[in-house]
Amino acid sequence: LFGLAQKLGPIYRIRLGLQDVVVLNSNKTIEEALIQKWVDFAGRPQILD
Repeated sequence: LFGLAQKLGPIYRIRLGLQDVVVLNSNKTIEEALIQKWVDFAGRPQILD
């Protein structure tokens, strides 16, 4: 994933099987997604049970 982050940047989407996964690779993007824009991510389906 580190190599993809260097190539694609701090936010990218990959497909794992049938599931699309958004990858956040910096403290800034993680904070923005989970603290500042949490409403946009609320209610997303869980991929791990």
